[in-house]
Amino acid sequence: MKYLLLIVFAIIITLSTAVLPEEYQELQRSITQQSMEFKNSAEHKAIKESRQSRNYNVGDTETFWRWNLSVMPPSWVQTPATCRGVGEHCYVFVANSEWTSHMNQADVDSVLANFEDHTMASSTQGIYDLDTEFFGPLPDELDNDPKMIIFYSALGSFNGTSFDGYFSAYNQVTEAQAQQMNPSGHSNECEMIYMTCYPLDPIEPIRLSVLAHEMQHLIHWGMDINEDTWVNEGCSEYAMYLYGLPDPITSFPNNPDNNLTSWDQQWSDYVQTYLFMVYLAENFSGNAIISQIVTESANGITGIQNALMAQGYTIPFSSVFTGWTNANFLNDYDTITLPNFTVAGTYNSYPVNGNGNVQGWAADYFKFNGGDTDLSFQFNASSGTFNVNILKVNVGGTFEIVPLVADGTSGQVTVPAFGNDFDYLIINVTNITNTQTSYTFHVEESFNDERDFWVYNFNNNTNTQLAATTRGWGDNCNVYVANTLWQTEIQQSDVDLIVRVFEDSTATDHNHGIFYMDTQTFGMPSDIDSNGKINILIYDIDDANINGYFSPTDLSGGTHSNNMELINLDKNPHGSGLNSSYCFSTIAHEFQHLIQYNYDTNESTWVNEGLSGLAQAVNGWMSPYWMVMFTNNPDNNLTQWSAGADYPQAYLFMQYLHEHYNNGNQGIIHNLVVEPLNSMEGVSAALNTTGWTDVNAEDVFLNWVTANYVNNPNFADGLYSYATTPIGSGDFAMANAATHSSYPASGSLTMQHWSVNYLTFDNLENSLKLSFIGNSTNSDYKVRIVTYLNSEPVGAYEMPLDATAYGEFSLANDVY
Repeated sequence: MKYLLLIVFAIIITLSTAVLPEEYQELQRSITQQSMEFKNSAEHKAIKESRQSRNYNVGDTETFWRWNLSVMPPSWVQTPATCRGVGEHCYVFVANSEWTSHMNQADVDSVLANFEDHTMASSTQGIYDLDTEFFGPLPDELDNDPKMIIFYSALGSFNGTSFDGYFSAYNQVTEAQAQQMNPSGHSNECEMIYMTCYPLDPIEPIRLSVLAHEMQHLIHWGMDINEDTWVNEGCSEYAMYLYGLPDPITSFPNNPDNNLTSWDQQWSDYVQTYLFMVYLAENFSGNAIISQIVTESANGITGIQNALMAQGYTIPFSSVFTGWTNANFLNDYDTITLPNFTVAGTYNSYPVNGNGNVQGWAADYFKFNGGDTDLSFQFNASSGTFNVNILKVNVGGTFEIVPLVADGTSGQVTVPAFGNDFDYLIINVTNITNTQTSYTFHVEESFNDERDFWVYNFNNNTNTQLAATTRGWGDNCNVYVANTLWQTEIQQSDVDLIVRVFEDSTATDHNHGIFYMDTQTFGMPSDIDSNGKINILIYDIDDANINGYFSPTDLSGGTHSNNMELINLDKNPHGSGLNSSYCFSTIAHEFQHLIQYNYDTNESTWVNEGLSGLAQAVNGWMSPYWMVMFTNNPDNNLTQWSAGADYPQAYLFMQYLHEHYNNGNQGIIHNLVVEPLNSMEGVSAALNTTGWTDVNAEDVFLNWVTANYVNNPNFADGLYSYATTPIGSGDFAMANAATHSSYPASGSLTMQHWSVNYLTFDNLENSLKLSFIGNSTNSDYKVRIVTYLNSEPVGAYEMPLDATAYGEFSLANDVY
């Protein structure tokens, strides 16, 4: 077993179960930072300049510090050793206690030959040549000797674990500095690799390959001392690959849900970093990309991204990572062969509702058999960022890759029947963040349903039929597109966007679509066609001003009924296309109408339209400039529908109701939707159901028209304000019916039912007496006086009116 950089810290993490992997990494980085303080320091340079090269000869003796790994925690021991071999680039020392018993001269000669002359992969290059060519030169920190020492001793074993070898960064600092480090240690003050000669065979091929592995750690210390562990280990695994005997590819294929960038000292960590480096080399500049990574001063993902850019590649790391996970399952390597990777689930019948939880920078695979019909794949995650690919696989080795999600949280795609071309499909779910994240997927057979729809021609008031085909779907919707528009004016990307907005994401909440936002506010729709979905039909509506519509006929039945929950959507809402707020707000608006019809088929138009306006706002697609039609004309009957200013007026009333008259878990809007009484009677009944037993529709109306003018959250505990609209100020100020600045003043006005007139009295120096005379025939009045001081509202008063609609009210001049 190999241990990275400082064997002491690997041993500590093994023994101390209270230390978490993240904390271990911090400890490891802390120790590395400590050694960085001394690397290439003035003190080190002075020591190096004052020393002569050691120039060991065979037979020379030394006593070296090393770890005794047969006890835990390990202890430092001094071990007498003798130089048994000298090469062009190394000295081979063997512990005196092991000479002839566990290592002999033939073993030393074999080590020298593999280090200096040849390897299993090359007859002309030894370990030294391969490692220095592809990773960089050996450091020469203290001893002024270009050769490194390979020290063989009985590293021993503990609890059945034997140790191949290790590199210790303590040797790169002075003895005094090593003792100052935390934890303290000892230094031989030379470039050294520790290797075993007992209980493991020192010249077994895998042991010589490990020598290349550990030498890479020594080189990496000199090239990039604080490199992330997973990159450093991956390079050392690549050194074994260059030697010709890499580690066996086990463990990781059985557990692909293993964070590439998180080092937990598990065998699967070694294997996956090895595979990643081989993938990089095979696909990006060969061995040059590995050399570039070691040279690059930045670490981890950033270092690899910089190395790719230095080699002329602009591909993001996330795409490289996903390509690697694809290659792992597909065994798509040129120089190595992989075992089969384990799938997290296998499915043979549909529909399928699946879910998973994948670590950061890891992958899950799911297998899908069949292939006789088209399959619709939908993927969704509430957080994180994913790349998801569908792999179409032939047992013979050929494959195709179909993107499902690219750098996002959701997506859908339909894969045509594949039974004649491929054996099975794989969903490869890759988490391209460092945070473990859950996700869901849905797979169902898709038959691209083509059918004729009844549609309404608003130009000549007739019903006609058009042919349309399903081009997209989600858990809660099917999207049909008129055949005449498909791939001429409407593309798959347009449909995918509609599905995403309806299912997954709105301007208000990026994690919830229109279906969720509308149903949470207004209630659930009907399901007369028993498919559990809302159907959206996109076509060229025969009227330039109609962005979309819901037809009650589709739910009530009859000659021209489509007998389904259907929203009709124009191909180009408001001339802005399908990728526009006009399109999305239209869907939200019409969906509310569809929901309303499930509860109350004869609701007053102004209530229904006001609720649909609220649906636009709830989903985040409401422009305040739409309100100006009403703010310029507040004397407009709220309850009488004729379009124009009625739309923003009715919406504002519902927005105010929504903001101020919910009561705990009781939603005033939902209660209004389900209330069988209509218009203002329905509003009063919904208030009562919600718990406002002492409030009626007239009270709300008066508060609402006050809020439209005042809209100040700091006055009257916010009763006369909105949280979501600028109504009442600047460009959105309510128009005055009259303004008086000199006195006495009088005037006569007419007004509509359920409307408001605003009269302003300014330039007041004295007390005010106001007289009101209304027409009591078929009318009921409310008169509210709001006083201002320094442009801020300070008081609100009701004028009492008698049976003839006459009233008087006086205010002292110190209250305004």
